[in-house]
Amino acid sequence: MIEMLLKEVEYKPDEIKKLSKKMYGKSIIALIVWPIVGLCTGYFVAPMLVLNQPLMTGIGTAIGCLYGSLRSVRFKLQAQLALCMHQIEINSRPND
Repeated sequence: MIEMLLKEVEYKPDEIKKLSKKMYGKSIIALIVWPIVGLCTGYFVAPMLVLNQPLMTGIGTAIGCLYGSLRSVRFKLQAQLALCMHQIEINSRPND
């Protein structure tokens, strides 16, 4: 059963490049979305906890920016690793 699944797997270098582009797109989205999530969380949670709303909004935004930048770096690193593995494969092909 496992041997059948392994035989169906093929190496597709074009797919690696497509996935890397998607990862870079996700990194940009993470930089935009997570600060907005942090801002909204701080804005709407502060009244529930009877805290200073502008302060909590700023803290939420800062946490969202930090988390978004960490996610962005993670996506970029994954994309670079995939491209690096692809280049290693190209460089290790026998010369014809």
